[in-house]
Amino acid sequence: MSIQAGFRITEDLQMKFAAGKVTGEGSDEDGEFSMAGTYTTGDEVTMTRVYTYCTHGEDGVGVPYTYHGKWDGALIYGNWTQDDEPENGGPFEMWPEREEDIAERRIELEEVSRPLVRPLA
Repeated sequence: MSIQAGFRITEDLQMKFAAGKVTGEGSDEDGEFSMAGTYTTGDEVTMTRVYTYCTHGEDGVGVPYTYHGKWDGALIYGNWTQDDEPENGGPFEMWPEREEDIAERRIELEEVSRPLVRPLA
């Protein structure tokens, strides 16, 4: 999950942190993307996201977005920019989904999926 430009965004994102490198891939409402970058022992994280497929056309495919932030043990936070349009960017927060969040969403789905009308006996 993440927050960008004040909006909560659900992302399906698998990331691997190993030997100072960050790699990953995922998808969100805008399309499918890959991520690559670095992290330091001082908790600095720099990643670049590139969409490989966009839901609203080919214009966004291949456009790099750079994320500079810090890992605080619970989330990565910082600022992002679109590399070819630096004025397009802003703050972000990105964190792994917790088991409690998944359980809560399951409860919400169960409540919503109940029939609205009782069947006749």
